Amino acid sequence: MYVDTDDYEALNARICQVLQQLQDASCLAACRRRGTLVAKLYELSAYCDHRVSALQEGERQLQQRQSALTVDYLTRHVNSYLIKPGAGRVHRVGMLGAGVGGSFRFDAVEATLSSSVSILSATLNARVGEVALKGQAHASLLDADGDFAPQLIVYAQASATLAQASLTLKGGNSLLGASVRASGSLGVAYAEAEAVLSAQEQTLKLKAGAAAVQGEVQCAFELFGAKVTITGSGSLGSAQAELTYSHKNREWEFGSKLGFIAGLGFHVKVEY
Repeated sequence: MYVDTDDYEALNARICQVLQQLQDASCLAACRRRGTLVAKLYELSAYCDHRVSALQEGERQLQQRQSALTVDYLTRHVNSYLIKPGAGRVHRVGMLGAGVGGSFRFDAVEATLSSSVSILSATLNARVGEVALKGQAHASLLDADGDFAPQLIVYAQASATLAQASLTLKGGNSLLGASVRASGSLGVAYAEAEAVLSAQEQTLKLKAGAAAVQGEVQCAFELFGAKVTITGSGSLGSAQAELTYSHKNREWEFGSKLGFIAGLGFHVKVEY
């Protein structure tokens, strides 16, 4: 691209020299007789200026797109925390209770590329050699009013992935919005368990499996004040079993997956 720019600038400089010579007093008569030639030379000079400007603008936009790419190597993310009201998977925290959580993630390579145009935005994330661990535990005896309402929440997750990539597209404004997310994994093994038992919420999640190739597509939209998220998944070279059920205040979800060699699954979540 820089060579093309230099060529146009060199050609434009030569045209300007020719025009200057034609405008000399000794060439004035010939210039009048060849007015059409002079006009064409001016047009060619303007075209060269336009091409130089267009190429420089293209280089500037390419540099801006490249600046949105970030690459990290051998990254580790470690986090430990006390569970607060409304944080993590604990939506209601009673009295005489305690909660703790922690997570660890290691990525050999992580790259993220993001771009946006008007109300549309896209983010591409890729990871190689990922190991992730996460756990939370919370227990309480009394609710916020001091009444006896035992609550127990236990969550644990472990996964290892050879390679993973995801693409997220978002669009909309404050009145209407939608998003689509697609992801794929290569060489993944995972295990996850969660149990929530209380008067306000009943949740049971059991997941375990391994897959050579795994993909997922998720679509979310809002309708009459309710947010509906539908997720479809598939796998090859797999042995997987999953069951998810949850009912809580203003939220409901259900999903399942079962497969050997090849598997399909679905998940529906409604928030209102």
